[in-house]
Amino acid sequence: MSTLNYYYLSYLPSIDRLGQPVEIDCSELLQLLTSGGVLTRAGKICRAIILSGDLMLRESIIAGQIDEAAPSTLTQKQVSGEEPLPEYIVGQDNRDKSGALLTDTVWAGYFTFAAQTASGTRSRFLQNWVRYEVSLRNAIAAKRAEILGLEASDYIVASELGGLDMSSEVSRWSEAKSKNPLEEQKALDLARWEWLEQNGRYFSFSDDEIASYSARLAVSGRWAKLELGNRKAKAGLEL
Repeated sequence: MSTLNYYYLSYLPSIDRLGQPVEIDCSELLQLLTSGGVLTRAGKICRAIILSGDLMLRESIIAGQIDEAAPSTLTQKQVSGEEPLPEYIVGQDNRDKSGALLTDTVWAGYFTFAAQTASGTRSRFLQNWVRYEVSLRNAIAAKRAEILGLEASDYIVASELGGLDMSSEVSRWSEAKSKNPLEEQKALDLARWEWLEQNGRYFSFSDDEIASYSARLAVSGRWAKLELGNRKAKAGLEL
């Protein structure tokens, strides 16, 4: 455990609820965890977590759901699909016939990278977080496939890294899905938040506590953006 962790965790503003305004973003957190131009051990763990948020932004931009975003670990051109993703996520050979990266290939490569980071940094939190995220993603993918009458196994990624029971999360997602896409995403982020509340390594002053903070920062920031989008949509309907 770095003695700087006491300083970091005292300096970082608290995040007590989803969507709470916080006077730091993921990019600034990574800058704080950089020494001599190199990420600290805690920084490497946080980067692996925060990267997942950038990949979600990339999906939303390519799908036309949002026009722009502010990534924390990738470049603007990478999240817009104008430049290839880093090779540590996907290799040069993992492309379809059109040359585009397949979404499932991206996530399989990402989860493998995150698991390798967990192993290399000996981060128990990151290891457990990867297991939760893989399990959640695969459970939702399987449910979507079932609804569409497709083969669920075709949409499962990195199954060896998952394995948790997600029946409760899937039920909440299914209920929210009947309302609108924003509620669907918020249901997943609420499940993530609850998991983080239970696995936050609070008052350990360890690198894993900082990693837990980065995950809460990322989820809370995404929730705030969803809330803002929801308010704008409602305002548009009222006009």
